[in-house]
Amino acid sequence: MDSYKIHRKEKSSIIQEHFNKLSYEWQMGNARGYLESLATDLQYYIICHLMDDYNALR
Repeated sequence: MDSYKIHRKEKSSIIQEHFNKLSYEWQMGNARGYLESLATDLQYYIICHLMDDYNALR
């Protein structure tokens, strides 16, 4: 989470791009395969991005 907080601004467009693609793949039933195909740090950043969104809704 700390790494995400440091990198979320400089990599926001990359994170958002892959987040949007993950959303599409989720609708197509392939979210797990797509997420697992990404680099580990990018997987974590996307998961942290989802957690931030979830916490904002609470």
